[in-house]
Amino acid sequence: MTNEKEILINEFREKFKQLTTICDRLRDENRMLLSKNKSLEKVIEDKEKELSTINTKYDNLKTMSSLISGENAHDTKIKLNRIVREIDKCLSLIDNN
Repeated sequence: MTNEKEILINEFREKFKQLTTICDRLRDENRMLLSKNKSLEKVIEDKEKELSTINTKYDNLKTMSSLISGENAHDTKIKLNRIVREIDKCLSLIDNN
């Protein structure tokens, strides 16, 4: 009977070592995956910012294109030139103060 207990205890120890090894391996893998996840989240965040910037530029370009093209292209150019001159005047007034 003592021999059976020793065999059971040894089997238990061996199984426990195996479980401990598996647990350590999984813990390491989890750390690695969490690190990779953070890295990928940063990449996604950067790409979202880049996409937002590109969308803003695209919208601005589309707006300008629609203003310049069309039947009233000449009138639109004149209006834009007038607005630019007004802005220049305002800037010169600010610089003088």
